[in-house]
Amino acid sequence: GAAEPTRAERRRGAGPPTRGRERSGGELVVRAPGGDSGVYVLTVRAGRDSTSVPFAVQGERSAPILVVLPAVTWFGSDPLDDDRDGFPNTLENGSEAAYPRLLARGLPYDFRDRVAALLGFLDDQGVRYDVTTDLTLAASRSGLTGEREGVLLAGPFRWISTELARRLRRYAAGGGRVASFGADSLR
Repeated sequence: GAAEPTRAERRRGAGPPTRGRERSGGELVVRAPGGDSGVYVLTVRAGRDSTSVPFAVQGERSAPILVVLPAVTWFGSDPLDDDRDGFPNTLENGSEAAYPRLLARGLPYDFRDRVAALLGFLDDQGVRYDVTTDLTLAASRSGLTGEREGVLLAGPFRWISTELARRLRRYAAGGGRVASFGADSLR
């Protein structure tokens, strides 16, 4: 059989950090792993069906680099039928995409090859980073401060709120560094 993934590989999305069994229905409570910031993958199975969702975990210590995940793009382009009318609810087709939501196709198409690979590179280079999503940044006033050495946009950001775009522009105009690792981002 395949070897169990290491902790660093699990942080990059190679496998679940823990396994467990819960009764169906009700609220799912997940205890995030301790240690450094990272992105983990939660996989939920019910019979033959399963889905996986990436989730950001912020470590206890603050880091100089902020990695931002494109949650709006992931959830807004996933073809989940939120309202069960037989049509997918996506931002692409002009529908509202509810949040929070599962991902009908499981992990975003680019998660392992782009996002997990970028985080793996940072881990391998010993670069400490904090991690958040564009949804979290849009909902809060924190994260984009002059104390940050840089902000990495990890993946394509197809949609971004006007306010978050303004904050990123102010951060860059004030001397902050912004790097985008996705094609067709911020258009």
